[in-house]
Amino acid sequence: MPEEATSFFERAERLRLHAEELIEHDTQAYLDYLAARRTGDDVAEAEERTVNVPLDICRSAAEVVELGVDLAVRGNPNLREDAVVAAILGEAAARSAARLVSANLGVSSRNLRRIEAARIVRVAKARVKDLAGAPRRGRARAADIGLW
Repeated sequence: MPEEATSFFERAERLRLHAEELIEHDTQAYLDYLAARRTGDDVAEAEERTVNVPLDICRSAAEVVELGVDLAVRGNPNLREDAVVAAILGEAAARSAARLVSANLGVSSRNLRRIEAARIVRVAKARVKDLAGAPRRGRARAADIGLW
């Protein structure tokens, strides 16, 4: 396997393993929050985790977007659309996690974590839009066939 392909594979594997950890953390954060609400103990700490874990998911999803962009630009041209789809899914995950950050923060609109999550989503969306609109050696662009 060429060196760059190995690097892409290793990045993807790290992200996959981290995603598995984040799934566990998210589940545990929710269960801890329910327990804290039930007992009244450490409610603020449990609430913090229900924001911090989705923010970590948002950050990790942004890394997926970047990996997808890198693969689409520098990877195997026969797999370009797979890389574009990975970037699109990463953007959707970032947007979904940012929504949870916002919901779990409640009404504190100027919270730095809400601002960070929104920034991550804006960047991810722009990266995917640029990627999806880039010319594809003789193929129709996503914008040309009504996907964007």
